[in-house]
Amino acid sequence: MSNIENNSGTLGALMQTVKERAARKTDYTCPQSLLQVATAMAPDETMVTSLILERSGGEPTRILRCNPVALDHLGQRNGLDVRTTRRLQSEYPGEFDQLTKAILDKEDLKHRRESKNGDPKMVMIRAYDDAGGVGTTTGIARALKSAGFKCYDDEDLLSSVLPVLMNSPAQWEVVKAHVTDRRMLCQFKSKLMTGVAKVGQLMAHGLGISNSEVGEGSVVVRELAWELFCLNGMETGKVNRSAHLTRAQGDAETWAILTDEAKEADNHALSLKLRDWTAAVASSDNFEKILEQYRRAGDDVIEGDQLAAVEALGGILKLSKPQTSNVLQGLMDTLQQEGHRGQPVSRATLASAVTNAQHRAKPDDVEDWQRLGAEVINLKANQWASVATAQAVAA
Repeated sequence: MSNIENNSGTLGALMQTVKERAARKTDYTCPQSLLQVATAMAPDETMVTSLILERSGGEPTRILRCNPVALDHLGQRNGLDVRTTRRLQSEYPGEFDQLTKAILDKEDLKHRRESKNGDPKMVMIRAYDDAGGVGTTTGIARALKSAGFKCYDDEDLLSSVLPVLMNSPAQWEVVKAHVTDRRMLCQFKSKLMTGVAKVGQLMAHGLGISNSEVGEGSVVVRELAWELFCLNGMETGKVNRSAHLTRAQGDAETWAILTDEAKEADNHALSLKLRDWTAAVASSDNFEKILEQYRRAGDDVIEGDQLAAVEALGGILKLSKPQTSNVLQGLMDTLQQEGHRGQPVSRATLASAVTNAQHRAKPDDVEDWQRLGAEVINLKANQWASVATAQAVAA
């Protein structure tokens, strides 16, 4: 792995974290009517909701403390948005537990009545066992999913993709890698596949992979382009996504009854597809096309007010006010960089301003900013015209 590692040991740190988490992972699938819900104040004076899996089939009772992702899933399962879930759990814990249990039971009863065989409504709880190791009776609930959820985990994706990159003549090097409670991301740039978009602006071919073991995103392999001076990564639009969720009720029921052997075979097929798709991106001849597209974007110059252009762009991209402010800060940073300094503000400049925001974003939001950069490059003619000619409103 050393030939794709950077000087900071970024990939090694990610691999160690993934390995440690894999050793603690376990899944529980049960009728949701067997779940009890209990919210109490933790020693740090925060409210913690636990799922209690009642003893069944010789298995002991288990208590799983919900992390924020699992808590959100619990609320979503009961038709509550995140803000309402957090408020009820924090301010009305007893009522929250009673309401949650009542909805779980009634939804289960409804499912039994509508099911052909009177089957219960099943829930999969993705969890980490506590330090005692797999088989302990306490742990952390990290996701609540349907029984049709396809588990394709971080170690599966890494073992499919990394060997391809390690053996690629493009000489890949990791740029950033992290794993959170929601998703894993790992992105690379080529040391050899580089080019000049315009004078002073050196770019490199890139590739990124991401996954969410808790269903907060698909299994993804995407092509990227990097500005080497600032390491702004931008998605090119060449993306392969494989959803964790089965697409239809019949598919979900089929998946739920498959043996572990059949599920492993399905995951193996996905690994082979991701391996081949990674190899295609890694040896892509698309990079010159990306450079040319960026050069053309550099010819689309803003004719109006720069601040008004950012505001107009924020409206087109449906950004919040704080996000639009991030783009404005990104523009200020970009205008000081090699290849942009002293040059007219163009569509390419604004794309760099948008992708620059990834450096101030939460880890789980990095890919969103990279995707938005590509949207700027690919704006429709009428959309770009409204940005390029935007004028400041007189006070």
